[in-house]
Amino acid sequence: MKKFFRFLLKTVFVLVVLLVGLIIILPMVIDPNDYKSEISEAVTSATGRDIRLDGKISWSLFPSVALKFEDVSLSNASGFKGDMFEADQLAASVRLLPLLKKNIQVGQVTLIKPVINLQTNKFGVNNWDDLLEGQASTNTTEANSNIDLQVRGIAINSGTLSYVDEQGPSHIQLKDLNFDIDEVATDKASEISIIGQLLMPDTGLDAQLDAKLSISGLVADTGIKMSFHRLRLDGQWSADASVPLIVNADAGEVDLVADTLRFNPLSIQLGDEHIMAQVSGNQISKVMNLHGEVSIKDFHMARLLKAMQAPLVNDADNIINGTAKWSMVNNQLEVSELQLKLDDYVMGGDLKITDLSAIKGQFNLNMDSFNLDQYLPQNEGEVSTTGSQSHLNLGQLHGQINIGQLIAAGLELSDISLKVNTNGQRLDIEPLNANFYQGLIRSQLHLNAANQDKKVTLSHSMKDIEAGSMLQALMDSEYITGKAAMEASLSIDEPFSERPFKTANGMIDLSVRDGDIKGIDVFDIIQKSLSLTGQSEVQLQDENLKTEFGSLLFKAKINQGVLHSEELFLNSPYFKVRGNIKIDLDQQSIDGQIRPVLTNIPEAVLGPEFKKLLNVKIPVKLTGSLLSPSITIDLKSLIIDTQKDRLLDKLLGEDEKEDPNKPLTEKEKKKREKDRLKQALLKGLLGGDKDDKNRDEEGGK
Repeated sequence: MKKFFRFLLKTVFVLVVLLVGLIIILPMVIDPNDYKSEISEAVTSATGRDIRLDGKISWSLFPSVALKFEDVSLSNASGFKGDMFEADQLAASVRLLPLLKKNIQVGQVTLIKPVINLQTNKFGVNNWDDLLEGQASTNTTEANSNIDLQVRGIAINSGTLSYVDEQGPSHIQLKDLNFDIDEVATDKASEISIIGQLLMPDTGLDAQLDAKLSISGLVADTGIKMSFHRLRLDGQWSADASVPLIVNADAGEVDLVADTLRFNPLSIQLGDEHIMAQVSGNQISKVMNLHGEVSIKDFHMARLLKAMQAPLVNDADNIINGTAKWSMVNNQLEVSELQLKLDDYVMGGDLKITDLSAIKGQFNLNMDSFNLDQYLPQNEGEVSTTGSQSHLNLGQLHGQINIGQLIAAGLELSDISLKVNTNGQRLDIEPLNANFYQGLIRSQLHLNAANQDKKVTLSHSMKDIEAGSMLQALMDSEYITGKAAMEASLSIDEPFSERPFKTANGMIDLSVRDGDIKGIDVFDIIQKSLSLTGQSEVQLQDENLKTEFGSLLFKAKINQGVLHSEELFLNSPYFKVRGNIKIDLDQQSIDGQIRPVLTNIPEAVLGPEFKKLLNVKIPVKLTGSLLSPSITIDLKSLIIDTQKDRLLDKLLGEDEKEDPNKPLTEKEKKKREKDRLKQALLKGLLGGDKDDKNRDEEGGK
């Protein structure tokens, strides 16, 4: 018996020596590179894909069967371009003895500089489903055979993972990817670490990704589930933005069995500003449907824009608070139950973008009140004119905006309703309807930055407007009171230039009835006119004097920024005014003449001496600044108009008193005819006389 045991031990020793010898000798005598075609055929049979082994294959048998492939690539699915996978090096090992117990123990699987291309075409078909279907079949077979699979770990070093979805379209890329997973087993979850650079070229996102998670179901037929312990993005949200972006989630789940995901809460930080969100999703392996809620608290827009080197200078606090529900499928975004508060102003509504890349969609927004003036730059120097309108893209948006009360340029509007349509570089607002100072206003605005001219066109109509209240709000002075109506159209060729009004063209038709004039003192002009003729002393004028008028009409055309009046007529119980003026909208200057005509003498205002000026057109020149023009009387023309009868008497001699019943001699008849001709000639040179009915009718129109 003792000899038998010695024989048995020697036999085992010899077998061990032989086995060790084989492990050492086999890799030396058998070259796996001679079997590349057999290996390729086996992979093709298992995956349906072609594999290229362009590099060296090396192997070993101790302590595990280990293989290392260099320069490996796997072809794409049918209908997709390029290779799905390639790597500089792929290495793996399997322990031999556990195989006898149907226990597959794989050592570390290592991929050096792999490039993985995942794609979904415009029909929703991807390039990996066929591989998963084959894997699912394999998993089922393994499960039924009670095979236990363990993988010691998987490592990816300096890899690249790219995903392109032609349905979106969207492109996501992970560069410099370092991926580590510890032991993979059928009975427990594995821990994963992911570090890489996340790029989204469509949006300009560039951020460093750092994630820690647990994953289960990798080898069992129970489906894959992931639990995130940390998810952090740190970078920039746009290539043009210098403001840092940080996205952070301390908890999240991805369940590929239910095809869902959930992250709550998700923190988004732009510079010093924070947004909190809840994110859920379903059908994530097919047509991903994401939805959730977003909450904004004390978001300082001015501080963010200042950090972006685009400072916002106005009188507002520019603080945003609000909540909304949202959902996103592929390239579509829908926002509902929007409750946004900008400082003290609340906005609600909904938004549906059917194509994010084209900014195409519909919206409906409502505001109780809004003071636009608080959010406009307070100095002209604060308005930037840099950049080119050729880059302007307003998308393809259609919607309705309703505002209860609006203050703009100091003017108050109520019950505003406007429809907005955009198409690339074109913006149409038609119509804008609103209650406006006890009247109605209706406007249409069209902007097309792609046009060579008429980039902006505006049509404007208002009626029954209280002019005094409007001008008080606009100019801090009731310059003119009364009921006003206006029709206007305007086009601007270069609205984005530093001097947009220089390229303005259009027309204006304004009428005001039953009002007063303040600021331009017509009676003061009349008094000065009488004083200049030497017939009266200048009287001090009551500073609170109101000059009543029945109607004011003003029609003008605008050509290359210069307004030329076609009709300027004011009708008052005491005077009438006609004139012609020219206004340079670019220079804000005025040049022209008005001719007030005294038609009646108001009691307790003007004395009887003003009868000398009845029906006399007083020439007045307006020059200089449009807001504070220089007003001067044309003395030469005034003297001719007021003193012409005396000049005629001096030149022709005083009319002799004649007996109308006394017959004239032939000589007297000739003299009278000659005097009549001279008088007619002089009257023509001096512009007629004060009894000329035509002149009187002209001044009284």
